[in-house]
Amino acid sequence: METVNISKDEYENLKKLAESARALNDFFMPKVNYGASFLDSDALGALSDFSVEIRKATERENSI
Repeated sequence: METVNISKDEYENLKKLAESARALNDFFMPKVNYGASFLDSDALGALSDFSVEIRKATERENSI
């Protein structure tokens, strides 16, 4: 793994930039529910079940 060293000022500037990007995303990017636009209720249920199982598997993996 490569390591990059930056100054504390550069680090703080990067943190501020990330916070600004999040704020811009929250204010200006449209939030579209893509699932509702082209998936029926059975498909949405399956997608939800899949997401739950992935989360459980990830939590189990992280607890080991």
